[in-house]
Amino acid sequence: MGSSHHWKRNDTTLISGTLKDPNDDAQDIQSATLRFHMKKKDGTTIVDSAADNDQVGDGSDGTKGDWSYAPAAADTDESGKFVGEVEVTFASGVITSYPNKHNIAITIMDDLL
Repeated sequence: MGSSHHWKRNDTTLISGTLKDPNDDAQDIQSATLRFHMKKKDGTTIVDSAADNDQVGDGSDGTKGDWSYAPAAADTDESGKFVGEVEVTFASGVITSYPNKHNIAITIMDDLL
């Protein structure tokens, strides 16, 4: 998963990536549920929504740890700097947030027109 993402205001393009464990290996998220969180730098929550678990089965086809989130226009209607994470609830009930070592730096830029 990249450590940064850029949108322009009201963009609804996917943010996606591969969740990695602390050893930088793709994390097995088979049967897990995911949520995408995005906050303003001041801590105000902008997004707390279900994300897609794009891993197929055990991920042996190369999709291990893959996820995506398609924002609504309302999620990206304010320009500025934000932080994000993906919260994973594993089938065992264990909850882990990714990336583990930092947040995703998100910038939403103004439209030209």
